[in-house]
Amino acid sequence: MTYVISIKRCGPGNVYKLPWNYLSVAIHEDLHGGERIVLETHPHRWVYAAWYAVGVVLMLSLYGVVIGMPYFAFGALVGLLVIMMAGFLRRADRYYVTDKRVIHEYRLITRKVSSAFYNKVQDLHFTQGPFERLMGIGTIHINTSGGSGIEITFKGITPAVKRIIEEHIGRHHVQPH
Repeated sequence: MTYVISIKRCGPGNVYKLPWNYLSVAIHEDLHGGERIVLETHPHRWVYAAWYAVGVVLMLSLYGVVIGMPYFAFGALVGLLVIMMAGFLRRADRYYVTDKRVIHEYRLITRKVSSAFYNKVQDLHFTQGPFERLMGIGTIHINTSGGSGIEITFKGITPAVKRIIEEHIGRHHVQPH
């Protein structure tokens, strides 16, 4: 089964939002004067499919090993906790595309924010494994000038997000005369 994820324009200023988003308040503290968010999202739920599968297997296998209601309740509880943890981890990773830069924010217990201005981006790569191709998602790798290696990574993102970032990079790079 293939899931189709559409990006739609909504709200003032035609902000792109993906259906699984929720608005982040903390990132607005980090925006520069006049900077506005064009797109905000987090990894697609398929990125954490293994976590969900482990949770379901734990729920079912612990019941199969020890037949009895008290043990089933324990197995179900452990499996449910694993599934809930996957949800927390997924929502802890947040990706923003603004009119000036891309931002990756990770916020679970601590908070880490990485960003790259479009005029500093040297390379943008989009990779997909077999499972990601099947699901229509991939990983965006962003390298900047002066940095070594991959500096910002957006996991579980649709190719449409890559195109939006490329549009902004194209607007901010100075063309040689």
